[in-house]
Amino acid sequence: MLRYLNEFVQMRCAPDLLKAQIFPDAKEISESMGMYSAMRDILPHLGWQWADPSISIVVVCDGHTPRTAALFAMRSKWQTYSIDPCLRNRQWNINRLTCYRCKVEACPLAVTGKTVLIMPHAHVNISDCLNVVPNVNAVIALPCCFPITWDKEPYREYVDENIHSEKNTVKIWIKGLTIL
Repeated sequence: MLRYLNEFVQMRCAPDLLKAQIFPDAKEISESMGMYSAMRDILPHLGWQWADPSISIVVVCDGHTPRTAALFAMRSKWQTYSIDPCLRNRQWNINRLTCYRCKVEACPLAVTGKTVLIMPHAHVNISDCLNVVPNVNAVIALPCCFPITWDKEPYREYVDENIHSEKNTVKIWIKGLTIL
C-alpha cells in the first residue's frame, strides 16, 4: 500500500517537487504516481522511450498545482501540459512544463505527434478533451465522482490499491489495441 510513496521519496526529483509545493499530501502523490505507473506499464505497447522529447503528455484537471504534469516533466524528456481552471497563477520553473489555467474546452493548446491524455479525477468527458487534443495515442484516466466513460471499451481497467483514495480505478485506452 505504500509502494508509490516509497518510490516517490527515493526519486532524485522528490525534494524539488516538495520544495515547489506541488503536492499537498500523500493522497495526491499516490494519484500522480499511479498515473506514472500506468504509463510505465503501457510504454512497451507504444514502443516509446522516456528520453524521447517528441512525446507530449496532456494532463486534464491536474488540480491547483500541476502535480501529474510536473512529475512527468521531471522524470522524462517529454513535453508536459497541465490544464485546470483552478490552477494557481504562478511560475513553476520546471523544464518542459507548460500550464494552462482554463477549462480544457477553452484551451489554446496545439499538440501534434505522439501524445498521451491523462485524466486524474477529471470532471470532463474524453470526447471534450479530444476536441482539443484530437490525435492521442493513449488515454489514462482515474475517474472519481464524475464517471469517465467513452463509447470504446478500455484496453485495461484495474483497481490500484497503491493509490490512497477510494476512487482508485484506473482505465487505459491505447490506440491500435482499442479503437480511439
